[in-house]
Parts: sequence; C-alpha cells; structure tokens
Amino acid sequence: MELFRRLKSYRQGLMEIAYWERKFQEEGGHHNTWRRSHFEELFIKSVGDPILFEAIFFTTAPVVDIGCGPRGSLEWVGPGRVLIGVDPLVDIYRDGRYFVQEDSNMLYIKGTAENLPLPTGFAQVLLSYDVLGRVSDFEKASSEILRVLRPGGYFLGGLDIDAPATPGEPTSLDEKSIREHLLEKMEMVYETVAPNVEGKHGILYCCYRKGV
Repeated sequence: MELFRRLKSYRQGLMEIAYWERKFQEEGGHHNTWRRSHFEELFIKSVGDPILFEAIFFTTAPVVDIGCGPRGSLEWVGPGRVLIGVDPLVDIYRDGRYFVQEDSNMLYIKGTAENLPLPTGFAQVLLSYDVLGRVSDFEKASSEILRVLRPGGYFLGGLDIDAPATPGEPTSLDEKSIREHLLEKMEMVYETVAPNVEGKHGILYCCYRKGV
C-alpha cells in the first residue's frame, strides 16, 4: 500500500514538472507574467470585494500558499511580509530551471498539504488553489489547514467540485465533503461557484475566517 502511494505521488510529480517545462518553453524562460495578471486576480475571486481583499492582506503576519508552484504566487503582496510557499516539489524546482528568482520575497518550504511543516496557529492568511484535489487524504489536509491557521485568520481557496479524478488530480471532491471537513469549521466571509475553463465542472472560490 505504501509503495503504491509513493508511486502515485511520483507520477503526480512527473506530471507537474512536465507542466512547468511546457510553460518554460512557451514563455522562453523565467518570465513571470503571472505575478499580478494571474495570482492577484485569482485570489480576489475568493473574496469578491477588492477593498476587503486589501484589508485581509494588510498584515505583517505570515501568509502561506499551499501548493505554491515555482512562480512567486505571493510576490505581489510586497516586501516586509512573511510570505511562505509550501510545495512537495520545491527541491526539484530549485535545482531545475523553473523558479522565478528575481526580487523574491518568498520563502519556499518542501511539504505537503497533509503534513504542513509549520507550527500550530502560524498563518494569518492561508491560500490553496487547485491543490486539494491533488492530495491523497483530503480530511487530513483539512485538519492541517485548520491547525496552521491562527484564530481570526483567513482561508482563501479555489476548490474543484465534482471534477473527474485524473492521474494528476486523483481526488474528486464533492461539495458535501468540502463543507463537512473544512468549511463548516470556519465562518463564511464570501463564496461563489464558477465554471472551470472547460465548463465541465464547478470551482468553489471562497473566503472563510477561523473563529477567535
């Protein structure tokens, strides 16, 4: 069973690296065209209000992105903040040619959503986009998110609903499970469901606040 899990994880890693290799080839190098045009707009979708969005991120407390990838997903937040990206492929990104290193304000840490290498109550803002469908144990990942998020902190997410399981995203999440294991344990600030780019399933964009 453990061998099967490790093989599946290895296959997922290869598929993720192949994705970033395609991006590298398409863009001709380390051009981080996503820094504001992608990440900031994506995160605003989960809050629904640019003013509230600015208020949430107007903090010197730690901001954490689970499954951050190599593209500086929190660079736009600006200097003077504790910005941490957690990703199981950090070592491969660092040794390869996939990182966008210029003016980096982020600290990248190797880890998974099921075992976040961070202290309890560490993060004031915790983000997870298009990641929780890739985990092997959604219930455990949810527990880790709730552990690391400090009281009064915010969870911003983009979660696929009823997406077919694939080798790259083996966990098909339904709305009931998402709410039962994660969202119902916090207070809703905002949420909306939008179709994914292919229009085949929904994406739940949400902002929830952990009780004080």
